[in-house]
Amino acid sequence: MDLVIAIVEKVRSPFLAKVLEPIIKRLLDAMGGTQKGVEAVLGRVAYLMREKGRSLAQQLSRIAQSWGNRAAAKWPEENGFVQYLTIMSLPRNKP
Repeated sequence: MDLVIAIVEKVRSPFLAKVLEPIIKRLLDAMGGTQKGVEAVLGRVAYLMREKGRSLAQQLSRIAQSWGNRAAAKWPEENGFVQYLTIMSLPRNKP
């Protein structure tokens, strides 16, 4: 167990992250943890995908469906699309 913790920097499997998230949240809450703790465990983009990206995809999906695009119903379920929207919504550092 200690070796896994030492070697694994972050969870890369979306399924495993989904399973671990409620457990980790409870542990962090018990330790007085914060949102940043959950973000650190999941990774920033994965965390934001769950918190913001999926709702962005749902909003765009509803708009596209109202325009007649039936295939848009699947957009919120497509991780690549949700990840793209999440990354594009991140604040940009201006040089």
